[in-house]
Amino acid sequence: MAIERLDSAFADAQPSGEDLTGKEMLCATRNSDKELVVAGASEIVAGIIQEGKTAGLSSTISRGPICKVIAGEALAAGVKVESNSAGKAVAGSTTPFGTTRTSTGAADEIVEVAMD
Repeated sequence: MAIERLDSAFADAQPSGEDLTGKEMLCATRNSDKELVVAGASEIVAGIIQEGKTAGLSSTISRGPICKVIAGEALAAGVKVESNSAGKAVAGSTTPFGTTRTSTGAADEIVEVAMD
């Protein structure tokens, strides 16, 4: 698994609104109770899940400047990305959260994203 070092200036911990265990490197958003949940298609991304916990416990997200995200499709470098329905990065300009710095050949590969 890829390892990242979190810069505390870009990290945030919030209670989880659902079980985020095993959902590291997926996009997260906040629900109406301000709890972290996996982002859906074209939702505003609050950050990338770095340490997912069960519902009610605090999970950690990163807001940049560079994050590793699981791709939902093959992506070229330099592409604006947004979340798909599974919280993975896909090309899109509706609610982009960053720009890819690396490319991927298929879905479920790790891509580096410069967060907006």
